[in-house]
Amino acid sequence: MLNDIFLKIDENVKFRWSPENLEKSFHDTIIEEQETRYLNNSNNRDKSKTYWAHLPDVNFLYCRHLYRNFLPECNEVSNYLKNLQNTLSISYKGNSHLVNYFLNNKIDVEKLALIKTMPGQDVNIHHDRIVRKFAINIGLKNSNKWKVFFNKDPHISNFWKEPSSFIINDGEVFITQVDFFHSAVCLGSEVPRYLLSYNLVNE
Repeated sequence: MLNDIFLKIDENVKFRWSPENLEKSFHDTIIEEQETRYLNNSNNRDKSKTYWAHLPDVNFLYCRHLYRNFLPECNEVSNYLKNLQNTLSISYKGNSHLVNYFLNNKIDVEKLALIKTMPGQDVNIHHDRIVRKFAINIGLKNSNKWKVFFNKDPHISNFWKEPSSFIINDGEVFITQVDFFHSAVCLGSEVPRYLLSYNLVNE
């Protein structure tokens, strides 16, 4: 049966850079959520700085302004996604609304995000429907030390009643429907997890 919440579309993906090397150049301060709510307004914070924003509601670190200071690295990912679109448009024989949405999406480097989950920490149950419906997640490092759960039930109180789940490995690429409730449970890791997440948003 076709999974209509998440789908693996590629594997063995490698880039010429590592997330640890990138974050060495980040601004030292981790900004809390209450200070990052207005980042879409250019008057509220210096967008020339790339830094981690801690989002306590979901409990992970979200990199702000990645493309502004790491454009070559972001362009590498953007070019990969464009090539993947071309490949899937020719080779994919399934009938997935997830893939169709990706194929009809214009890749924009500004929609690329880097996410870091701290050792031993779970990602809280949440949905992304305010900002996006679908996402492409690429496992960068220590990805398989967390298990990802989804549930289509609209009531958060029912989340742990028969959720669907998967584990993403480093180098694997998944399309996920993130307007449904989802979470990630740490499997005992003592190292952080790094993911790339691309916002699939059709204007």
